[in-house]
Amino acid sequence: MKVTAVTAVTGGRGVITPEVFAVLANVALFVPLLAALAVLVPRWWWVLPASALSIGVELYQLGLGTRQADVLDVLANTAGAVLGVW
Repeated sequence: MKVTAVTAVTGGRGVITPEVFAVLANVALFVPLLAALAVLVPRWWWVLPASALSIGVELYQLGLGTRQADVLDVLANTAGAVLGVW
């Protein structure tokens, strides 16, 4: 299956690059978790611990030296948290 077939279904045009896919995956990673938490206790403050968790993971990756810490990953995870709580 071509990537363009997938993007056409969602209304997108063109090919999804690995960088764009990584950002979308980071957003999608936090949506179900925060949606479940928001159902149990509906509060917007869930976004703060989710952001802190994301920062902690990035700092851990930086400490390992195996992956590069990325601020964009933190922002994408936080966006996913916001979407999940919403």
